[in-house]
Amino acid sequence: MKRERGYAVTAAVVGAGAALLAASRGWWDAGADPVPGTFGPAADQVTGSDRYPWLAALALVALAGGGALLATKGFVRTVIGGLLLFSGVGIVLAVALAVARDAAPFWPIVAALGGLAVFDAGWLTVYKGRSWATMGARYERSTKQPSMWDELDHGRDPTA
Repeated sequence: MKRERGYAVTAAVVGAGAALLAASRGWWDAGADPVPGTFGPAADQVTGSDRYPWLAALALVALAGGGALLATKGFVRTVIGGLLLFSGVGIVLAVALAVARDAAPFWPIVAALGGLAVFDAGWLTVYKGRSWATMGARYERSTKQPSMWDELDHGRDPTA
């Protein structure tokens, strides 16, 4: 169970990082190529996030969701898994739209692999996330009243 949670967190963070990196790289050439043998200006690049601004936003949501998997439990963790599923599908959809518009193949493939990793992390969280361990009890508020003996052990007078 601990490995599954670690795998889901790692897949979400690495996949989101790969998609974010790929979204910031050039997918299309915007200008004409310079004449060979001259020192003309290089062609401008259109990035994936220039064409699809929601691609970087979904990658950031997935990155935050990967961290949130560690701090949540129960139903909230399942909801975060659903958000990771949605983010992964959105990233892969952006890549599919980009490939349909004749994008250069390398960075869209990196983004698609990242989106698939985010989708996998979301699916694993929705399917098995409720059975994973939560953070230690030391991070949770105690509702139990301390006994007089506990007070004395800590050097406080319980009668005062």
